[in-house]
Amino acid sequence: MQKFVYDVDFVKPEKQSVNKSIGGGNSLDNLELIYKNCDFTESYFSGFEEKYGGMDWRSLRLVFKKRNGKFFLVGIVHDKWTI
Repeated sequence: MQKFVYDVDFVKPEKQSVNKSIGGGNSLDNLELIYKNCDFTESYFSGFEEKYGGMDWRSLRLVFKKRNGKFFLVGIVHDKWTI
């Protein structure tokens, strides 16, 4: 899990958002298509090593669905730059 999902401290991200994607690259962001009528949070880091010029960014999106007045975690999306 640490290698593929929680590879950096997403509890203390550089940026956070609710229902807005921050990270983006050359891969399709289909979160809103797959998780219709859901809310999500994003914890984002713009990069870690200057030599990569931001191409080592990472984000973790937690997707929630509201049912009977309560939110349930329905998805975990780890995203990063891919070539």
